[in-house]
Amino acid sequence: MNSFVTTLERLTSLRVLSLVSLGIWGPLLDKIHRLFALEYLDLGSNYLFGSVPPKISAMVKLQTLKLDDNFFNDTIPNWFDSLSNLTFLSLRNNRLKGPFRSSIRHITTLIDLVLSVNEISGRLLYLSGLSSLNVQDLSENKSDSDLPALPRELVMAFLSNNSFSNVSKAEEMELERYTDSTEGFTFLRPSSWIKVDKAGATVLFQEPNKGSNNVGVVVNPVRLSSLGEFGTPQFVAEKLIQAEKRKESTIEVELIGVAERSGQKGLQVYEFEYKVDSSRGGLKRIFSAAFVASRKLYLLNINYSDKQESPLDNYTRTKLEEVLHSFDAAPTA
Repeated sequence: MNSFVTTLERLTSLRVLSLVSLGIWGPLLDKIHRLFALEYLDLGSNYLFGSVPPKISAMVKLQTLKLDDNFFNDTIPNWFDSLSNLTFLSLRNNRLKGPFRSSIRHITTLIDLVLSVNEISGRLLYLSGLSSLNVQDLSENKSDSDLPALPRELVMAFLSNNSFSNVSKAEEMELERYTDSTEGFTFLRPSSWIKVDKAGATVLFQEPNKGSNNVGVVVNPVRLSSLGEFGTPQFVAEKLIQAEKRKESTIEVELIGVAERSGQKGLQVYEFEYKVDSSRGGLKRIFSAAFVASRKLYLLNINYSDKQESPLDNYTRTKLEEVLHSFDAAPTA
């Protein structure tokens, strides 16, 4: 393999390399990164073992990386998000172990993710922020966590032969639509939560006997005609985080995810998820969505307890994400 790579690196225009079923044996060498122009790399069905070389992270033009049917037996690398053009990642049928790595959920270009038939354990990845993901195959691993929240655009999901702990909870939180025709917004809300009055809130629903779990909407006039005039989703997220940090009760804030989607008639909608540790309410998860319509700023906030002794499970997270994604301008006749 060493001399082979040395020969290939002379081919400076090489974009596609497939070395499938060639009987290649041994660790995959770091010097593979010298093939820096590659956009497609398939080393499937060989006898490669050990770890996936960290220097592959320098191959930033890679769009497809396939290492299926080998014997890689280290943990999943935590640098995949360095491959900013990656659309297809497959490590099927190896011996990879340990947890799912958080770097994967930051590969925003990813369309196909295949990690099946390995020994990956622990909590499955929260990948709902990967808006381009069409195929997710995490089957035949050793995950014993809750069933994860799935990306909204997902076409195929393969999750069999794991041990999810929450597959029987589908009826526990029913949602119903709430529409305010006067202010012009609509969203799904937990049907068992009660409506309460609160200064500054256009509408607020709280979980019975647990008011810290709530969903509310605030509507304010603005001079903007669209949210994009204010800034990018990342810029708005940073403003939200700064506002949280300025609160006297805030101990720590962590941004989890930022996304953008289209609402009614192409309406620009930003979505955010972050965690706040507060001296008042403890650790909580916050989901927010915002849009501008008719010179009004519409902001939805979902607050839910995420304390260490009773963390937010993925089933509930999935239902709260449904609420988040449902927030939109009310349909007009």
